[in-house]
Amino acid sequence: MMSGKAKPLSVGFFREISANGTSTETDKLISYQPDRHSDLSVAIFEREDLLRTLSQTINLLPFEERLVVSLYYVTDLTTEEIGDVMQMEAFEVWKHLERAILKLRMSLKQQRHSA
Repeated sequence: MMSGKAKPLSVGFFREISANGTSTETDKLISYQPDRHSDLSVAIFEREDLLRTLSQTINLLPFEERLVVSLYYVTDLTTEEIGDVMQMEAFEVWKHLERAILKLRMSLKQQRHSA
């Protein structure tokens, strides 16, 4: 197992990926559909707020979950490749990824309901 600190993800990272279209997987993780009746400035603000919340939530994940999310969605490694890097089986990588995604969804849902 690896230990240490993973570099925190920033809102700028997500903006960069969305702008240049290098990762459809990241877009799936943070899918955002603005209200059709919202004006553009409101939609942009809502999206930026979502990205900021997502970045903060990812940075609160335990190290291994944060690392798996980064390797899977940012560098587009397969679970097998991540397993090689982290010295674990692919099914363990899936467990970390699944746990992280559930935590992210719950956090975003709680934030949406508290707004």
